[in-house]
Amino acid sequence: MTPFGILAALIVIPLATAGAVAALPARNAKWVALLGTMAALLAGVASCSQYPWEMSAQPQLTSELEWIPSLGLKFSLGADGVSFALILLTLLLGPVCVACSFTAITDRVKTYYGWLLILQAAMTGVFAAQDLILFYICFEFTLIPMFILISLYGSTNRRARTAGRRRSSSSCTRSRVRSSRWPGLFSWRTRTAGRPAVSGRTTSRL
Repeated sequence: MTPFGILAALIVIPLATAGAVAALPARNAKWVALLGTMAALLAGVASCSQYPWEMSAQPQLTSELEWIPSLGLKFSLGADGVSFALILLTLLLGPVCVACSFTAITDRVKTYYGWLLILQAAMTGVFAAQDLILFYICFEFTLIPMFILISLYGSTNRRARTAGRRRSSSSCTRSRVRSSRWPGLFSWRTRTAGRPAVSGRTTSRL
């Protein structure tokens, strides 16, 4: 057990790359993000040779660092076979998401790639955390990048369809309320719909 192992490096690399994205000009953001995610992926692939797959039922590649000794909290990382596979999948999706967004993201580029890298680091921490408090922090911290990415870069067509459905449902609700309040009025309008209008002269003759 080491204070700083390969799993900790897989968390630190995306975080350091996010800091580089924030510090460098926006025109370099996508390339810096791609290099950072590729570096994390290569480090994860290299760690496969160090992982003892025959003992994958127990957490391996463990690292531990005293966090709050008075409360017994430790920065403890490790991964069993399932967790390590999920970490590798997260590392693989990192460069894929960055590469697929090269032409799609043209506004607030640094914001997008910075929070995407933070999301990758938080997800890696979720799968590698061996301490309950650390797991809770990493799990909750995934919500912040997801909220920002969805709110700023979500599909506008989906929002428009959602707004249209809300307007149509509200109009249907109002019409149902009116018909339930005044059933005679609406039934009279239904019966008289399509009949020719009666002029005032004809009415006076009658």
